[in-house]
Amino acid sequence: MQLKNFISKRYFSKYPQKGSSEGQGVRQSGLMIENQLKKVIIDEIRTKGVPMSLSRFMTLGLLHPEHGYYSTKDKIFNKGGDFTTSPEISQMFGEMIGLWLMTAIKNYQEGPDSQEIQSVDIMQQKELQTINIIEIGPGSGIMMSDIIRTMSQFTGNLKNVQINMIEASSNLINKQQELLLKQLKDQQKMFLTYDLELHKISKESEMPIERFFNKDQNFSIAWYPTLKNYHRMYLEKQISRIKEVQEWMQKLYPHEEQSQRKTSLKIQEEQMLNPCFILAHELYDALPIYQFQYTEERKWRERVISFNQQLNKLTFGVEPSPITEFERQNVESTLNPEKFITKEAEKEIKAGDQIEMCPDSITLTKEIIELVELSRGSALVIDYGEDHAFTNSFRGIKDHKVIKDFDEIVENIGKIDLTSYVNFAQIKQIAQANKNMNVNGPMPQGLFLESMGINMRKEQAKTESSKKLLEDSYYRLCHPSEMGEIYKMLYFGHREAGDIYPFLGEITEKQQQLYG
Repeated sequence: MQLKNFISKRYFSKYPQKGSSEGQGVRQSGLMIENQLKKVIIDEIRTKGVPMSLSRFMTLGLLHPEHGYYSTKDKIFNKGGDFTTSPEISQMFGEMIGLWLMTAIKNYQEGPDSQEIQSVDIMQQKELQTINIIEIGPGSGIMMSDIIRTMSQFTGNLKNVQINMIEASSNLINKQQELLLKQLKDQQKMFLTYDLELHKISKESEMPIERFFNKDQNFSIAWYPTLKNYHRMYLEKQISRIKEVQEWMQKLYPHEEQSQRKTSLKIQEEQMLNPCFILAHELYDALPIYQFQYTEERKWRERVISFNQQLNKLTFGVEPSPITEFERQNVESTLNPEKFITKEAEKEIKAGDQIEMCPDSITLTKEIIELVELSRGSALVIDYGEDHAFTNSFRGIKDHKVIKDFDEIVENIGKIDLTSYVNFAQIKQIAQANKNMNVNGPMPQGLFLESMGINMRKEQAKTESSKKLLEDSYYRLCHPSEMGEIYKMLYFGHREAGDIYPFLGEITEKQQQLYG
């Protein structure tokens, strides 16, 4: 068996455009001013006395509180930034995601048999108690902005909508709040109250949460640092509601067995009225990865970052020295070749073959599934990648250019986005292991958007200039040679919700075979 080679296509949302060449730092009076985060990395390697994993390198590069890319970079997206995401290319993308959410909501209102939205009247047949929309890693916030506008236009209001943004970067939280709170005030004409009580509780527990709400519409928008924080809050609400239902049923049905049965049925019914809809757009590609390489000694070694004292530089690869205990633990716990690679397969692996592993992807997927299962909800993962593992997809993105050269990445660390391709097969396998999950995809982005009606949407342009803009955006988002194929949509949701259009099992599989 030969490990799958890194795919050659480069079309993804962090889409290379024509741009200036990469700088190597700033020279002043003939001296190079060192990158501050580079110094931090070298100091950590020296202090610990062992090489650094690629995972740790990526984590520092993106999230170091003082020098990390997402912590400090002022301009990330579009012109003047480093990359352009699908929502930044055109509002049509966020609108189609908004329509998919409306389709999913309709499943919960009408039952799982319907496939497409008919009218606003149908949408209002059965009112959900709360519509919990969770976006993990919202970036600039523009996709949620388009979703809010679409849902508001479709229903006439945002009644019972609870938006929850999962964001670790205070820098990005500020940008998201500036955009979304202004939109809610100016466009939706919504008066929002700051939740001082929640702020006080979260501050005391060192779990910074900010929430704004409108009591009349039962609407709220909140920011949580992690999905676990939101999960905990959602669970506390459910436990409190279960206690209320139990007390209520005990009064109505004095017989204990009958009371327990009625309580169980009522709780299941209410869970379907309070579902969570989880969106993860360009999240998995930013999760830190490990790389491993098979050696001439027929052993797996980790590719690590080391500091070469003689060359006075950071290097990336397999260390020539014997394996350290630090590296051995990573090979055994993260790669775990005895579990994931059979003896027969190992005989066919050649020296030099590599594989990437992302433990955080496993952890995150399990967290999402737990919340989907608890809330009888649904999740949509949107990212670039394929339905298999990768060998060496690590790269940097700066000034709309892909950077594979490690020396160049090092010189720009903290000022450059770090990313890798997503192994959808791993995410899908974890979801399929849960008997309560419906799993479908990954579906090419182009097929998803066309299924949701982006063709009709682009025809709504009123001027020649706007028509040209929408046509160009449509081509870039949907064409297989651009972002339409390398970008994927993976759906998983609770079986009680049924299939959610356009993820329709075997029908979808046939459509995917024809696409492109």
